[in-house]
Amino acid sequence: LGYRECEGGWIQRFDQRFLADVRPWDMRPWLPGIRVPALVLRGANSTVMSPQGFDDMLSGLPSARGVLVPGASHQLHLERPGAVAAELSQFVKSL
Repeated sequence: LGYRECEGGWIQRFDQRFLADVRPWDMRPWLPGIRVPALVLRGANSTVMSPQGFDDMLSGLPSARGVLVPGASHQLHLERPGAVAAELSQFVKSL
């Protein structure tokens, strides 16, 4: 697993310096080809996915539902597991 428990929560196990060499790529051209229902979750405090990036994903995915999760940054499943589970459950039930 990529996380370990620490005082006050969870932390990633890998060396954060690794991310310095990661180059972003633009996936927007591929989004319209995804035809299956999709759920896009964004933490309201995320510094990884911008509000514009969230909007771009939703406008590019023909059958997506977007949810802004309050009180979370990028690690939604660790920061707000109950909210994430509820959204996933509701999404799956709607299929």
